Amino acid sequence: MSLSKSQTTKGIWLARCAGIEPCTLVMDLEGTDGRERGEDDTAFEKQSALFALGV
Repeated sequence: MSLSKSQTTKGIWLARCAGIEPCTLVMDLEGTDGRERGEDDTAFEKQSALFALGV
């Protein structure tokens, strides 16, 4: 059995928690150190960080 690092979240997932006041959001952002997007692809990292700050 070989263990290796792999990407679990792809993109951004957002959910609203029902029954919790005040409104609570759960955000799961794709990791920024994954090899799947490549070492040089910082555009998605910057865009997802800006989106998370905006929410």
